[in-house]
Amino acid sequence: MARMLWTRRNMMLFEDYFVAPSILMQKAKQACTEFQQMQHKQCTSRSHGNLDQIDNALWLPPELDWIKINWDIATKEIGQRIGVGIAVRDSEGDLLVSCMQPLSFCTQATMAEARGLISAMKLCKELGLQKVVFEGDSLQFVNAVRHHLQENGLLQCLVQDVYSIMANTRWEIRHVRRKANQVAH
Repeated sequence: MARMLWTRRNMMLFEDYFVAPSILMQKAKQACTEFQQMQHKQCTSRSHGNLDQIDNALWLPPELDWIKINWDIATKEIGQRIGVGIAVRDSEGDLLVSCMQPLSFCTQATMAEARGLISAMKLCKELGLQKVVFEGDSLQFVNAVRHHLQENGLLQCLVQDVYSIMANTRWEIRHVRRKANQVAH
């Protein structure tokens, strides 16, 4: 439901398109049914040893005592604006915090994803979280962070910012498919 409210808000803000609340509720019920069906498939796949096929396509909870933060961005080239969506969930899969942050002057996808992760990490620090898994659907940026990008330029500066912000915190970063990251979009 939170994702649908986020999408509805973006459509109103960026596309001047209004979605009636009744349509939103109908879509929420459909999404809930689909989620339950996917959870059933996931349990069935796990019991049959097919976990590798779904690992990266569905959201999976973090280990006990860890928190998972998904982040994603939406861009609008006109006006050079982006919206950062962040969802914080615990090892039970319960949503602890979700937020949206509008940012300006950044429409290049990788840079926008970098700024989105930095926003998520700042939120992590504000909340005092100590064991955190960050998931995003930008393979290029996730790999840049994981491999300590060594090229000169703005992206390297943003990667260094990531490591500075998360000093003294246990954290990991993972790439997931867009479908597994929908809660943040």
